[in-house]
Amino acid sequence: MWCSSAATAQKADTARRPEPLFTWGDAWVAAGVMGATAALIPFDPKLSDVFMDLGPHKNSVTFTTSKIFDQLGNPGAVVVSLGTYVVGRIAGQDRLADLGLHTSEALLLSSVETLLAKGIVGRNRPFLNPSDASNFRFGRGFGSDEHDSFPSGHTSAAFAAAAAINHETRHWWPHRPLFVGPLLYAGAGLVAVARVYGSQHWPSDVIMGALIGTSAGIKVVRYNHTHPRNRIDRWLGAIALSPS
Repeated sequence: MWCSSAATAQKADTARRPEPLFTWGDAWVAAGVMGATAALIPFDPKLSDVFMDLGPHKNSVTFTTSKIFDQLGNPGAVVVSLGTYVVGRIAGQDRLADLGLHTSEALLLSSVETLLAKGIVGRNRPFLNPSDASNFRFGRGFGSDEHDSFPSGHTSAAFAAAAAINHETRHWWPHRPLFVGPLLYAGAGLVAVARVYGSQHWPSDVIMGALIGTSAGIKVVRYNHTHPRNRIDRWLGAIALSPS
């Protein structure tokens, strides 16, 4: 009996133990995905051609739809997350405010990671030369929109928002419909497709963007729920509107 009670208490303590924002396991997963992404680079031109065959690039339903999803990635994700937080605070809905705040934090984290990677890697956009996917130069991406292709910022934002919303709603809506998660990630995936279809990114760009965004969304929500009222949460929450 004593052993059983001790084991139960130990499990409960472990479940409550705050986890760090980043772990060695995260580093290994990131290394594996980066290796797979690097292996994909030689195939980027041919894969891009597959996306380009989705339809004509002017005056078509496909083109118009791609532009809509392009905007959903950025600035759409930012507008929705900040708007959700503000509405939640004004209406006194704590869960809604948390959803908006944590999604905004995920977008901020993914944006910082993405911008640093863009600047350091310095990869050419596909519209400069659709057949040359291996044009990289260290540091060239800082301040140059034509040379900051890797990774995709729109994709990282879309997946950060999808992951944050998906994991946040799990905490207060455990019996939600099963389609919620797949629907969120499908929307983010269409943003990625739109970026490749519009010749703004290579396929490997959007894959890395999806990794960064998903990781940021999951990590931010988990961190906030194991570190309630942490300094980042309080500081970011203080700069938005409060109920009068």
